Amino acid sequence: MGPSRFDHIETCAMEVCRAFKRSEELRESITTLEMLDVILEGLRKELGMLQQQAASKPSITIGSSLESQSTLLISREGCNTGQGSRPQAEKKLDYSSLDLARARRLIKSRENALSWLRDSLDDLRKTKE
Repeated sequence: MGPSRFDHIETCAMEVCRAFKRSEELRESITTLEMLDVILEGLRKELGMLQQQAASKPSITIGSSLESQSTLLISREGCNTGQGSRPQAEKKLDYSSLDLARARRLIKSRENALSWLRDSLDDLRKTKE
């Protein structure tokens, strides 16, 4: 057998180590995704409440044009839930069949959504003051 067996043992050990590292990264990514989902849900609820509060306040319209009043009505109807077409009781997402590359893309997507929601909340809070 000679020294080639040690090369084979080293190759097998490296493959096992790489597979373990990928599985650990995937597990950590799934945990991160679940945490981001919880944060997103909370921010979406907060945004929805602020939008409802903003929609329920009477606003002063300058001029009495029919177009501005209908625009206000349409914007209030679109904001009444704050969730758009999302269901109120959202199911927990199943990440069991996820691969590492897709998990990383989803994390990036969730982070972008968080950034947008935080900016939207800041804008609503500023207009509220």
